[in-house]
Amino acid sequence: MKLEKTHGYFVRNAKKNEFERTGELLVEVYSNLSGFPNGLEQPQYYGMLKNVGKLTENKRVELLTAVSKQGTIGGAVVYFNDMKDYGSGGKATQEKNACGFRLLGVDPKIRGLGVGKLLTEYCIEKGKKSDSKTMVIHTTKTMKRA
Repeated sequence: MKLEKTHGYFVRNAKKNEFERTGELLVEVYSNLSGFPNGLEQPQYYGMLKNVGKLTENKRVELLTAVSKQGTIGGAVVYFNDMKDYGSGGKATQEKNACGFRLLGVDPKIRGLGVGKLLTEYCIEKGKKSDSKTMVIHTTKTMKRA
């Protein structure tokens, strides 16, 4: 996919040896969101974030990372080729002929450089090229900046 590279970052599927670092990054990002439940309040959620690479055991789920030319992971997002694999409560998993993404996080040290936008645009382009008719994006009130 041709997307403009942002400050030397590009998007690709995470490698297995990057799963642990990516999980740590997502835990850091989500645990520092103002008003978002913490790890003691939602231990299962934070366990899922920490082990985010396990989601790729389902072949229709992809862990995408924004990586610098030096190999530094600057952000990540989970892309669902089919919403039935979404894994969140609510109506999202009932969407037919739909793809989506959630769990987007950007390293706090590089926020404002467009890495979140790069990941979002990558997912949107991926969805446009799929057979899906709809894309679902998961967000909450505590993620207003997103």
